[in-house]
Amino acid sequence: MLRHTALLLALSLGLPSESAAQEAAPSAAPDAVSSAAADAAKNAAVSPEADAAPLLLLSGPHNATRFLAAAMDDVARRDGGSFVDLSVAPPPPPTAPAELGRAVAAYQEFDYGRAMQHLTAAFAEIQSLGVRTVSNAELCDLFIYRALVRNAQGDSSAAWDDFVQAALIDPTRHLDAVRFSPSVAASFERARTAVVQGPAHALSVEASGDCTLVIDGDERSLRTPVSLRAGRHYLQLACSGFREYSDSLLLDSDVNVRPELEKRMSLSSQEAIAFANERGFRHVAFVRVPFARPINTALFSLLNVSGQEVGRTSMSLAVSAEDKPLAIATLSRLLDALAPAEILAPLVIAEKRSWYQNPWLWAAAGVVATTAILLPFALQDQPNSGFRIELGGETP
Repeated sequence: MLRHTALLLALSLGLPSESAAQEAAPSAAPDAVSSAAADAAKNAAVSPEADAAPLLLLSGPHNATRFLAAAMDDVARRDGGSFVDLSVAPPPPPTAPAELGRAVAAYQEFDYGRAMQHLTAAFAEIQSLGVRTVSNAELCDLFIYRALVRNAQGDSSAAWDDFVQAALIDPTRHLDAVRFSPSVAASFERARTAVVQGPAHALSVEASGDCTLVIDGDERSLRTPVSLRAGRHYLQLACSGFREYSDSLLLDSDVNVRPELEKRMSLSSQEAIAFANERGFRHVAFVRVPFARPINTALFSLLNVSGQEVGRTSMSLAVSAEDKPLAIATLSRLLDALAPAEILAPLVIAEKRSWYQNPWLWAAAGVVATTAILLPFALQDQPNSGFRIELGGETP
């Protein structure tokens, strides 16, 4: 379903089919992790000399975990441990507006090939990150300038489609006679007239919780339906605790959208244990911040790789610099539960053995057999007992 939706979105933005297929391919990881964290996760391993220190592992939304990350890094450096931050990285800053500016500059220099490259990059980002990366005016300009480039390259049919799409994005738009030639302004006005003379339909989106809805680059209310001209429109829904939902809709009637949102989850305890076990650690201090709002609590767990919970606690989050010293104190108290004997004791899996496989039995049997063999020799070496027997009488 997600692959199909992404492919439709790519095609509607006019991306090449190969690029669309690559962008629509399912991701290996549900959320983006910073490259530094990915490298740390790959390289984190217990030293060959000793494995006493536990792995410190962090998971949660980046905006709530950055001060926790600083605290855990300090504790890991202090105790000689390893720290891996698997919290979700913040979204990269949008580049589509900058790509639009480069495309405009290239078009004005009559470099239509380079202009199309920048426009394609901008549309690819919209497909990947959603329509929230651009404003309504910027999205409209992207289609207008792609129409201009296509027209200059001799593809007048595709240029007309882009003019119509630009008018659908903003039916009130009029091209500035200073920026655009009279012929371009006239072509766009014909497309705009065709759009506004067409029917309008109501689009409503149902979602609960703390959500933000963006349609064609404009933020819209979820409370009331939005009236839009018939044609293709782009929406993006962001709800707290869920992954963002993006889609491209061909509106030809009133539509009520009920998106199936995928819940956003931080790592579970079982996943944290598996992560530590794969890297040779026997204990993991796992700090998790749930994604659901309000984000005000961090959960601390101390686990061993056999699945046992050694300790557990929590702390309230201010999501400010105040969190760092409190997190250091909380984590230090939690790690105190690892007594040196417990840290250094090897994890031994007991095996059931038959009576004759018991080494203590054979050791006892060996002692008995050795005693039986050596006892007569020991008795012969004993000194005289203090009296003697002498022959009496005369010799015959």
